[in-house]
Amino acid sequence: MARKRRRKSSSVLSSRDRSAIKSIARSDVETTLAGLQRFISSSQWVGGTNRYSRDTIKRIRTDIGLGRLRSPRQLAQYVAASSILHCADGWSYLGKSLSSLMRGDPHRCRHLAYYAELRAALSLLAGEGIGIFQNQHFAFDGQNSVSRLQTTKPTHQVVWSCLDYWAQQKRSGNLFARIIRPYGRTLDEWLGPLGGSKVVAPQARAWFRQWGFDLKTLADDRDARNVSSYRPDGIPNSWTVRAEEILRFAGDIWTALEPASNSIFEVIDAHILRIALETAFQGVQPSVQYRNWVRTAVSYEGLPAEVERRWLQFLTRQIDKDDICIFPYSREPSEGDRTSHLGIVARAMFLLRVATGAAAELIRQAGFSASATAFWWESLGQSRGLWEGKRDGALIDLWADVAPLLQESAAFQRKYQNADQTFYRIQHELGPTLIGLGSCERVAVWSLVPSS
Repeated sequence: MARKRRRKSSSVLSSRDRSAIKSIARSDVETTLAGLQRFISSSQWVGGTNRYSRDTIKRIRTDIGLGRLRSPRQLAQYVAASSILHCADGWSYLGKSLSSLMRGDPHRCRHLAYYAELRAALSLLAGEGIGIFQNQHFAFDGQNSVSRLQTTKPTHQVVWSCLDYWAQQKRSGNLFARIIRPYGRTLDEWLGPLGGSKVVAPQARAWFRQWGFDLKTLADDRDARNVSSYRPDGIPNSWTVRAEEILRFAGDIWTALEPASNSIFEVIDAHILRIALETAFQGVQPSVQYRNWVRTAVSYEGLPAEVERRWLQFLTRQIDKDDICIFPYSREPSEGDRTSHLGIVARAMFLLRVATGAAAELIRQAGFSASATAFWWESLGQSRGLWEGKRDGALIDLWADVAPLLQESAAFQRKYQNADQTFYRIQHELGPTLIGLGSCERVAVWSLVPSS
């Protein structure tokens, strides 16, 4: 069965499709996005006359039926803008997944987390010049221009095939090394004296494959995906989860998302750096001591003495010895009742972290400011209840709303024994807390909007 699935996935992209994807220049997407400035100044992502801004799939089908795409320029603009918006939507899906989980509903959690992962992949691919539209798909072939791919396979299969093939390209490792930024330094900078992005590239592909695992597994096996999406819960048995485990998991997710002033995803990125160093060291001569090898990388950064000491302790597991639990969860299988839902949530979060870094880089390269895009993020924040009226202050300060929620959750868990931490009590004593811990849109706001 596994061999059959591999053949199915590999046949999705023709040799011409793979060639088209391989030849995409990310700079063409950046230039196309930058050209949207005139629309953004009018509080729109794309022009009001953009053919594909409404009834998108229907209009693409009409074009294909007539034998040509009527406006490759407008569809290219749509794809470029969608990289940012798919990413924000992915965080929204992740929040709704956590909300379902904290209500004791693992099936809805699993369903929504899968779509968070899917949106993260759509965002990442759009930023790399690949537009996925149900069963008609396109690749950038220049600035403000796209051409149609041959494959007409549905979204779920094409997304994985495109992501997997893109991850094999050198540029995926380069992107990963640029956007993972512990202490505000890129992985390329951290690993500079040890080989830079060349060290990261093989690992980056492994990360992409791991974090997009459900896109492959659940696309190839529709029945597995449909268990949570379409089958009734209760036949043969209802799926129940332990409230104390779920509350702790939600806290771990948010703890991993805590930003720092010089690194939006500091906790996640620091752990990625540590694992990357440990993995790269496996190919080093046995005579070399790991601590000295790591010291080479840390010393290269020219950090203040105390900061350098703490990084060396962290990277050699003298402090914070264990990986945050999201990492082992991200290796859990997609199927089964025990932890499959937690694994999908973890993978969605990691893939969203990468997609967010890629989209934020596009925004920077396009030269968009916080004020220019305020029409979008202010509306998002208000409509999702993150604030009222005009938002003042640094957007990273949205974390200040999360910290007390985590404290309240921790106090609840200290107050009750595990068996007494029921979903009834959680909902009645932590109602507002649950709402806040489901508001992952705030991550999109503080991580995508330029700081200045």
